[in-house]
Amino acid sequence: MKEILKLNEITIEESNLVASCNRSILGVKEGIMKKDYKSLTSLLVQLQSKSDEIERLDSKRDAAFKDLQSALGLESVGFFDTIVKLPADLRDTASESFRKLKLNISKFRSEMWIIENMLNTVQGMLNYVVKESQSVGESGCYSKNIGIYNSSTASTRPVVLNHTI
Repeated sequence: MKEILKLNEITIEESNLVASCNRSILGVKEGIMKKDYKSLTSLLVQLQSKSDEIERLDSKRDAAFKDLQSALGLESVGFFDTIVKLPADLRDTASESFRKLKLNISKFRSEMWIIENMLNTVQGMLNYVVKESQSVGESGCYSKNIGIYNSSTASTRPVVLNHTI
């Protein structure tokens, strides 16, 4: 069955590429944490290129799967319903390569979820700081040199934020 061999070959190639994306996404997370925007930009360009290749391989894998279904005389059934019709050794190989692909995709989604939540937390914190800094002049504030002052005094004084934010 050349169709299953072709399907396995494409699935393994796609799985390896997704695993490579997983390594790159760890670099993205590290670049965000270290604020290394130069390497971050480079990694994002690489990820875009890998994403395009994954999309191409996914279409190729889908076509190979349809070819396998046609060779087995099946239509519109799922992956595991299809491979159950194969000999045990081919079925095990196909199942293992498919499982690895799904696992790598799951790891990638998990890392992306972590990055998304991390960025949302930082954005929320910054929004809070900006909102609070804008409301400084709305009520009385205390200053060591001036004492309590109101919005008319506060509007003439700059608000200083920590540079690390």
